[in-house]
Amino acid sequence: MYTVSSQRLANVQLYPQNNQVLIHFVITAGTSCSGYKIAHSSDGVTYQTIHEYPQICGASGTDEPFDVVHTSPMLNQINYYKIEVFPFDQEYASVFVPQSTSTGTLWVCPNPLSKNQNQVMLKVAGHQKSKLQGFICSSDGIRLCDLHVTLTAGSTLVNVQFPSDGLYYFVLTDGIGVFSAPCLVFSPH
Repeated sequence: MYTVSSQRLANVQLYPQNNQVLIHFVITAGTSCSGYKIAHSSDGVTYQTIHEYPQICGASGTDEPFDVVHTSPMLNQINYYKIEVFPFDQEYASVFVPQSTSTGTLWVCPNPLSKNQNQVMLKVAGHQKSKLQGFICSSDGIRLCDLHVTLTAGSTLVNVQFPSDGLYYFVLTDGIGVFSAPCLVFSPH
């Protein structure tokens, strides 16, 4: 994520889940702005507007949070977003959006996960096959490792090691459906 100017936008975060992306950001306290616009790109070069708010926004005495859901991101690839607050600010952010096509559900336990922990339990509900394969990737789509797991009673233990704090994704498939789940990794104090 990089910022062209940082006058009013703060706390820009992208959360992919269920084939959608929640775009969260804050317009900090200050002079009112004349609206905001969110644009999307599949290549980081050409952007198309996906949401526009052409009204007064931003309060003089308090920060104002906003949440927008992008219902049609590009799946299994990095998606790029540009948030513009008129006339003050614009910020660019990107996130990998894993495809979720299965009727089952994947859980990562524990979640959030301390960086000191080296094992997680993956639970898959609503799924009959026992052998799955996939990968773990960072929020920007960088693959950390491949996974080949065998479920016993719908769950399995996986050894993990994360390079830093942040949001990661577990993506598994049986060759038909795709299961994905986020996992937040933090450093204990």
